[in-house]
Amino acid sequence: MTPQESIDQCRKALEIDPAYPNASWFLALSLEQIGSLQESIATLERVVEISHAPHFMVLLGRACALSGARAKALEILNELTTLFTLSHFQIELALTLCVLTRYADFLRRVGLLH
Repeated sequence: MTPQESIDQCRKALEIDPAYPNASWFLALSLEQIGSLQESIATLERVVEISHAPHFMVLLGRACALSGARAKALEILNELTTLFTLSHFQIELALTLCVLTRYADFLRRVGLLH
């Protein structure tokens, strides 16, 4: 499936259920693949508002870093750090997701990894 086909399918799913977080997640990643970073960020901001799940926050921070929004990416990273002190499960989940979403790229772009 091409990124555009994925975008079309995700948008159809969101027409049926606008609060479906996985459709928003895949939509954001597909938008990122075609270079629509601002739309990807807006999509991730909506899903974070709906779910407050750390893995969506990780993806939002990554998208912000990729777009050059360093301050916003660092703000999200700080918020995630606070969340992670609350639960080992959240830390393990986030670390797994970091690996899957090329977290090193995120850290490089926000200047925390050289």
